[in-house]
Amino acid sequence: MPVRQITIAKREQAATPDPLILEINGEQFLCQSTISDFVIMELAAMGATQGQDADIMDTSSAFMGFLADIFVPEDLQRFKSLARREKWSVEDLLPLVQEAVEWYTARPTGPLSSLPGGEPTTTIASKVVDLATGTVTAADEMSLEDLIRA
Repeated sequence: MPVRQITIAKREQAATPDPLILEINGEQFLCQSTISDFVIMELAAMGATQGQDADIMDTSSAFMGFLADIFVPEDLQRFKSLARREKWSVEDLLPLVQEAVEWYTARPTGPLSSLPGGEPTTTIASKVVDLATGTVTAADEMSLEDLIRA
């Protein structure tokens, strides 16, 4: 049987964006600065194959895998504890998952720097997600006092 060798080059990150910080019910959770696009593809594949008939167990499993990939390990444990205390359902977590997917799939859209081999000049801002109300606010639009109170 013929064997074809394929080498997948690791894509170089132009610059590591600031990490995503999710504020959930008054607690801040640190997320990874970047994740593999494969993590997003796995989540999307589950949605595409299941569609409207998504089984709650499959959806829960996909969400848990995604959350395990985005939170830094020590904050994943705190998040799980909060989720258990608050008795969140899969539907309760949907705004969080949607916000994280949007944040991780954002692509630089601004002009490139004028230097040869220039880096994109856009940045990604952290956002505060309030699961109780479903509101999402860009952290750079909030004062320090508002961030502390949020």
